[in-house]
Amino acid sequence: PECKQQTKFKEYSSLLESLSENKVLSEMCERIIEKQKNKVCGWCEQEQAIQECSKCEVLFCEKCKEETHKRSAFESHQFYDLGELEKQKAKTCAKHKGRRKDLFCNDCNESLCLYCTKFETNHKNHSLSSFAEANK
Repeated sequence: PECKQQTKFKEYSSLLESLSENKVLSEMCERIIEKQKNKVCGWCEQEQAIQECSKCEVLFCEKCKEETHKRSAFESHQFYDLGELEKQKAKTCAKHKGRRKDLFCNDCNESLCLYCTKFETNHKNHSLSSFAEANK
């Protein structure tokens, strides 16, 4: 988005194929991961945390992770290495769950998913860029 180049496209399906990684966002996430490396377990508050539960949103050491999530009621809980959960959240659209933010609205200065541009009227005539074009 910093280069301010516009990407024109005719069909949404062809746009998705041309997208590449957002380098600025990736670098920001890497800095977050570095900060997470010295985190302490949120359960025992003694051992170094190794993973984070996406449902509990708590950092766990290996021992506490096993102790707190061994029952079948916790089967749906997913664990991520430190910093990975933030990466996933930054890449997905809050309005359209699970959709990747692949576009940038130059007028609103915000990241969007394909559904935001297709179904939300507030970006209808705005200048859009793909992250692939913006990172060139």
